Amino acid sequence: MDLCGVFTGIFLAALLILVISLPIALTGGDMRPTSAPMHWNQPHVYSLLVPRITSASDMNKVGSPQYKVLSYVAITSILDEPAMVIQKYVLSVIYSFNNGDNWHRKRHWMSPDVTVCKWEFVICDDNGGITNLTIPRNNNIQGFLPEEIVHLTSLKVLVLTGNKLFGTLPQRIGELTNLETLCLDQNRY
Repeated sequence: MDLCGVFTGIFLAALLILVISLPIALTGGDMRPTSAPMHWNQPHVYSLLVPRITSASDMNKVGSPQYKVLSYVAITSILDEPAMVIQKYVLSVIYSFNNGDNWHRKRHWMSPDVTVCKWEFVICDDNGGITNLTIPRNNNIQGFLPEEIVHLTSLKVLVLTGNKLFGTLPQRIGELTNLETLCLDQNRY
């Protein structure tokens, strides 16, 4: 029996277990946004998002929704294509900006092992682009639409009727060139 081969096998198995369990251990099993961004561990995610999707000042501001969701996206998007990382980031910022933890319905939102195309209220096309975001009335959405929403470039339908949204629409909302339906009535706009 070759002891070197046995020890090598044990070492590789232990290393694989460590790599798989490290994100869970770092977060205590809770993969939702935290106040400790992991851009030091996932610089490719940070460089993908800043400055193209989010400003560096927002991303680096301790406590901002962008800062909080960076670690979640970095940990849960290691194998995702850049377009999927951006979509997950944008939806996560919307969730964080709008009292997501207190939504009445939110199945799979922020679940580390569920693609955004399976998050409740999200519909994607065959290529994985988000085409429809329809969150029902009285779902306890409280906040405003962040500028990052303009990076859901496949979005055709956005319906957030009958919630508690306020403020002004993102200045660049017109950049959603595929948007056919926008329903925001019965909010505080």
